Amino acid sequence: MNVVVHNQKVEKIIYDDKLIKRIGMELAKKVRLRINQMKASPNFKAYLDYGLG
Repeated sequence: MNVVVHNQKVEKIIYDDKLIKRIGMELAKKVRLRINQMKASPNFKAYLDYGLG
């Protein structure tokens, strides 16, 4: 599944290499984990059915 962010400010923060510095190590890991899980699922329904979201 493709993950599209419509807010440029949010997109810049999510894909920024300095994300850890901005929001902390633990939260940055969770954000990247969830984005990778969404990208790995074929669609959002499957993502929810797996119990990930």
